[in-house]
Amino acid sequence: MVVALAGLIGVLGAQLIAGRREDRRWTRELAREESRWQRERDREERNRRYQTRELAYVQFIGAVEALDWQLYPALRAARRNATLSNELRDRPPRQYERDVSGVRPGHHGRTTCYSRRAAEDHAAARPVGPRVTCGRTPVWGRAAREAGRALAERAGVLQANS
Repeated sequence: MVVALAGLIGVLGAQLIAGRREDRRWTRELAREESRWQRERDREERNRRYQTRELAYVQFIGAVEALDWQLYPALRAARRNATLSNELRDRPPRQYERDVSGVRPGHHGRTTCYSRRAAEDHAAARPVGPRVTCGRTPVWGRAAREAGRALAERAGVLQANS
């Protein structure tokens, strides 16, 4: 009887120990799976943010390129001390902004520049147009001011060092 009781206690003890091991293993497996899924969600979130930034860059660079195309006739005319063509002169000022942006006026003030170096390198490589810098000042406002200043300097209205 004692042997049977000791055998029963041994079997029950082994079952309890195996159950605890299985519970710990299952808990570790769940934590590992959750960690893997969290890494996957983080990777997808990074990809979404990257795609959003990429789209913002494309729109921003497109706007800078459109501004470049809009400013070039004025710059060329200023260099020759000539007047603007009738097409450019007769357009209302808001039309320039719509042509440049392709979206509603004032849109560029909300453009966020995530990569300062990439935007500055692209803008610096442009032969004509504003030198776009990124920082605490809104990019579009600074670019527009610098473009106006560059046009005025080239037309001889301002001194280069003022």
